[in-house]
Amino acid sequence: MHEYSSHSLYSIDETQPRKRIFLRYSMPSNNDYSDLLPLFAYFLRLPDLLVKGAHFRPEVLRKVRSIRGETIAQMKKLEEDQKAEERNVEILRAKKAKRDEQLKGMDAKAQKKFLEREREKEMKKAQKKSTMRG
Repeated sequence: MHEYSSHSLYSIDETQPRKRIFLRYSMPSNNDYSDLLPLFAYFLRLPDLLVKGAHFRPEVLRKVRSIRGETIAQMKKLEEDQKAEERNVEILRAKKAKRDEQLKGMDAKAQKKFLEREREKEMKKAQKKSTMRG
């Protein structure tokens, strides 16, 4: 029997065969990842290839499917959040354009009055928020 000292490189648990693949790559200092992308893309497709060709226990296949489903749901949520943010930015841009167009058509006195009303509305909103929180 072979004895492992506490100074060995691996523990006994790490010598047990496991179905694991680790990808290690030094990141380029010039931020040019073009050499890394094909390898990374293949690495991402590897679980699909393994599941198709290898024979795994049913619980492993269920886990792969559930993780895939969770990841797809996360990706969809991120995409929806991004689209919602883009819509909000577009709405704000349209409001600002409308406001600027209104201000452009007014004389100086009307502009001043319009800006004062706008400022009052903002103050009322701020007061409502502070009273709701407090």
